[in-house]
Amino acid sequence: MKKIIFLLSLIATTGLYAQKPQKTTIEVKGNCTLCQKRIVKATLGVKGVKWAAWDIPSDQLTLIYDPLKADLAQVEKAIAAAGHDTKNQKAPTEVYENLPACCLYRSGGKHVD
Repeated sequence: MKKIIFLLSLIATTGLYAQKPQKTTIEVKGNCTLCQKRIVKATLGVKGVKWAAWDIPSDQLTLIYDPLKADLAQVEKAIAAAGHDTKNQKAPTEVYENLPACCLYRSGGKHVD
């Protein structure tokens, strides 16, 4: 009887901590398909991110992630480390300046290839 009660309480408490993956959108600055590949790769490199897609015209990154394994701050830091600005994280200047010329989005216009 004690084992049954223990197992039931274990199942109940485990269910409290389980969360469904969440879908969200983040604005990420970039220009082209090279940017797209780099942004998605950086995003998927964060443990807990299940899926990512970056839309070139809108600068919107859509991702599905497990909030118990990753948070959006981690995702934004990874993207910035790859050379792309987000709302809360700016890419280091030296990383940004080493991007290919078509990827330099800070100069104003948007180039789409």
